Amino acid sequence: MFIQMGADNSLIEGWKGRYLLKVLELHVDYIEYRPVQKEAAVAEKAETIPTRIEDALVMLTSVEPGDDEKIAEAAVADAVEFMRRMKVPRLVIYPFAHLSKELAKPEHALNVLKAMESTALSMGVEVHRSPFGWNKALAVSVKGHPLAERSRAFNQSTIQAAKQPTIEKKYAILALDGRLLDPERVYDMAVDEGFKLLVEKEALGKTAPEVDEPAHNKVFKRLGIDWEELSDSGHMHFGPEGALVYDLISDYASQIVRELGFPVYFVKGTNMFSLESKPIREHASL
Repeated sequence: MFIQMGADNSLIEGWKGRYLLKVLELHVDYIEYRPVQKEAAVAEKAETIPTRIEDALVMLTSVEPGDDEKIAEAAVADAVEFMRRMKVPRLVIYPFAHLSKELAKPEHALNVLKAMESTALSMGVEVHRSPFGWNKALAVSVKGHPLAERSRAFNQSTIQAAKQPTIEKKYAILALDGRLLDPERVYDMAVDEGFKLLVEKEALGKTAPEVDEPAHNKVFKRLGIDWEELSDSGHMHFGPEGALVYDLISDYASQIVRELGFPVYFVKGTNMFSLESKPIREHASL
């Protein structure tokens, strides 16, 4: 391949963008592997005994020549977000050359995999990295839910596309008489401690005091209210008792706003979307 490099390295970046860090993610009941035979000069030290890890997200990873630490960080951040949404307790990084025909040199691939491991550790994740440079006997049991298998790919272009513009946030307290108050005024208001804690955490950026388990969690569990594991982050499901409470709170909120003295209009959106729309299609494929 002939590559002409400009003084600003623009073509070098274009060359990098051609390659992808390719990952097949599997949410598994267990993964078990055993190093059998070294296949690379940079093979890491490993015992030839079985290793079994249960209830994990496995990242089968192929590293290509243009991949670097930034791409490794993006791949792990994406995986960790998924783990937290799905309540997966641990991560396994597994070298897997079979996702690409253009592999990075072994030394470079190992550095990228180590960067993935370091990123996961820095994010507070329990992480296991399978030894590099070995033929291994492998057994996995993949969970059966719709998001248990995901194909992912990352490069410089995808990282840039994922960056969002910085949005300046401003907070205010809406008083019952319609005035907008500075959040700092919360200390002068006759409100309960729960409201003060809410304003401190959301508007003033203060850290909430640690508790063993928030009291509302116990109430949610009793009412059958929990995160919906088969949806994206933020969606919940409600048992019969929880659904009743939700409807009663909704009715009460509607009653309150109707009594505020100004016109209030209610709107409702759809929960069904067309996959012909590119943003919807891309979001659905996550």
